[in-house]
Amino acid sequence: MDHRIPFVILSSLVVSLFLAGFVFSDTASTSVSIGNRMPWVQTPTVTDPIDLNEGAGITIYCNATITDRNGWEDIDEINASLWLNTGSETCASDPDNCYKNTSCTKGTGSSTDLDVNCSF
Repeated sequence: MDHRIPFVILSSLVVSLFLAGFVFSDTASTSVSIGNRMPWVQTPTVTDPIDLNEGAGITIYCNATITDRNGWEDIDEINASLWLNTGSETCASDPDNCYKNTSCTKGTGSSTDLDVNCSF
């Protein structure tokens, strides 16, 4: 038996292990994706008191602050609804008990907060 064969095998194994560290080195990478978060309405205020007179028109103002943790700049549309306490936000627009405004205006924005103004 040739005594060089075990030496050659052992030498090849050592060289392979040494080179494997360079050839098969691991790389780790991490990424995080934060999706858009839903904004919410804070501190709504409505004209108080609301004094109604038969046959006369009245404008009611509703103002609020909208908070969006992703920043207020991506808020595109603002709408509001006022309804009698016997109704709900899904009520159909009706001059007797449900008022809808789809064109509220943006006030000042700061960081994550936007002031909005609606009139009915």
